[in-house]
Amino acid sequence: MKALFEDRLNQVLPRLASPDVLDNRGAGGEIGFWIFDYPAEHEMQVRSWLTNVIEPGLRKQKPNLRFATVDLFDCVINLLEERGLLAKALEMQMKQGDEAVLKSLRSVLKEDRLAARIVDLVGATDLDLLIIKGVGAVIPMLRTH
Repeated sequence: MKALFEDRLNQVLPRLASPDVLDNRGAGGEIGFWIFDYPAEHEMQVRSWLTNVIEPGLRKQKPNLRFATVDLFDCVINLLEERGLLAKALEMQMKQGDEAVLKSLRSVLKEDRLAARIVDLVGATDLDLLIIKGVGAVIPMLRTH
């Protein structure tokens, strides 16, 4: 099973560097995206692969490619901290449970607002590729599809 996962990891760089992804081919006129899903137990391996293989590989194979990597979990935490809501949310979760805190954060963590924040944060309008990591860590607070 491990060999199969490593085979999948080895396909990430060629896929991200492919014209299909970079030129939005086959996207039906929509914003192109590609999702690499994996079991949670591989999280540390994927993080390492992204930092040590994917990002350097993109710089080497596509030196003119403008790309950035954003950690969605960090974005959510930073947003909550900036608004003075992180400690309150944690306290609410302990006292009232997950459903209560999720309901109270729904308006703060609107997908369109967070997307606009990410665009501003990394200058996404000037990028050819945006890699978003930390998606699993924000579920169920946020959905990315």
